[in-house]
Amino acid sequence: MAVLPRIGLLPASLLGHHFLIVAAVLWIMECVDNIPPLTSKDKPYLDVLSEAVNNPLRLLLGWYGIGIRLIPPVSRILAHWMIGTFFMTVKRFTEYRLR
Repeated sequence: MAVLPRIGLLPASLLGHHFLIVAAVLWIMECVDNIPPLTSKDKPYLDVLSEAVNNPLRLLLGWYGIGIRLIPPVSRILAHWMIGTFFMTVKRFTEYRLR
């Protein structure tokens, strides 16, 4: 578990400093989502918000991956987070209803 993130972050470092930082934050968020005792999936509202954070992080990976060095508009980042929050809420609600 300590080796795989380094293998993934090594090529990320070749795409630039901003890309590497966003990739590292995405990895940290995945750890928060999935590794006990930090698992956010056990807490209903925190689960949706923490899972939805991955959407703007993926936006930033694409943004910096094509070589743009400026920060995207904050409204765009917030829109991706809110859209992700909506879809995660619908997904969790559906899972709740199907139980």
